Amino acid sequence: MKKYKDISNQILERIHKGLYLPETFLPSERKLMTEFNVARQTIRSALKDLEQNGYIEKLPAKGSKVIPHDKINFFVSDLSGTSEKYHFTDHQLKTEILQLKKIDVDEKLRENSGFSLGETVWYLIRKRSLNEQAVILEFDYLRLSIVPTLTEEILIQSLYHYLEQNLQLKLHCSKKEISVENIELPVAQHLTHDHRDKNMIVVRNWAYLNDYTQFQYTESWHQVDSFKFVLLADRPLH
Repeated sequence: MKKYKDISNQILERIHKGLYLPETFLPSERKLMTEFNVARQTIRSALKDLEQNGYIEKLPAKGSKVIPHDKINFFVSDLSGTSEKYHFTDHQLKTEILQLKKIDVDEKLRENSGFSLGETVWYLIRKRSLNEQAVILEFDYLRLSIVPTLTEEILIQSLYHYLEQNLQLKLHCSKKEISVENIELPVAQHLTHDHRDKNMIVVRNWAYLNDYTQFQYTESWHQVDSFKFVLLADRPLH
């Protein structure tokens, strides 16, 4: 792990433990440089990482201010697994594997996923519960030719950690499509759902390796009252 990312994770863990409270400022760059014994650029990279992920706001001549979160942030601009997103939060994530099997891609799946007709993929369904509330249902498809082995134990821990650390895959980027859709009955049956609400947030994700080979297609259904979706964009330099 790069040094700036390690520092970013340590600061984030302090935020979630309440050591740095919302609406307060982080220690100055100079104090952080001294504490972590690194150069100013490393600290600035760590703070930029926190800012891009919506945890702090950098104010000119004032410093880095901790942003309060009333809902769970779901960052659509990064490529990370669900387990990774909540590893440093105070929200307790529980994963339940509802199905894991191999299937052949049919015409409908080919149109949605981008995989080739007839190729074999892993098909899995995961239910995600946060603080004892079932709020995410994920339908996942992974290329068997890229991921030859998959178990429930791997999925419960962290799929992306397994892909990177065990299979040594270089995960690069993803394309996401977000929509509001009518709730489908099989989805509603698995989630802690207010039946007065007829809609859910659906995130479709196509994930790629560093050579732009697609390895995954995901369709995840989210409770509308449990998340806010965050996209951070930089203005291009002229």
